Amino acid sequence: MLFRSHLEIHHPYGTVGRLPWMDGDETIAYGRKPQANQLVRLADRIKTFTEGSDIAESDISAVRAVLASAERIAFLGFAFHRLNLELLFPPQQAELPIRVCPVFATGVGISEADASVICEDLRQLAGLSPDSIRIARETPCSKLFEDYRRSLSFR
Repeated sequence: MLFRSHLEIHHPYGTVGRLPWMDGDETIAYGRKPQANQLVRLADRIKTFTEGSDIAESDISAVRAVLASAERIAFLGFAFHRLNLELLFPPQQAELPIRVCPVFATGVGISEADASVICEDLRQLAGLSPDSIRIARETPCSKLFEDYRRSLSFR
């Protein structure tokens, strides 16, 4: 079973609002429609790529540190655009040693050929072993957690 207290969830481009169990102000229940006066405040929480890639104004340094030492990584709804990968894993000057870290990802609609390119990008940019990367090409986020519940659980 996954426990929220053991998870670190990062949103480099912000979030529209916080769920009731999250710390902070401006919580909004899942599926609830915000009040008209909340919309502007909620919209201010979303960042463009340029805003999200500004290390001084985002939590990208924290994201990079977590990814560099993670025991497991899950990408949900990520799409793996090269600029986003480079934001998370900046290009290195030297070849990284290969790190075996289980990676689980959703990739609905990604072709087998593109999944191979993504695995190679993760090897080059993050030093992750392509053999430890699982891209579920026909699986939505909720099903990924069902399919890999033992692999993703905290023992």
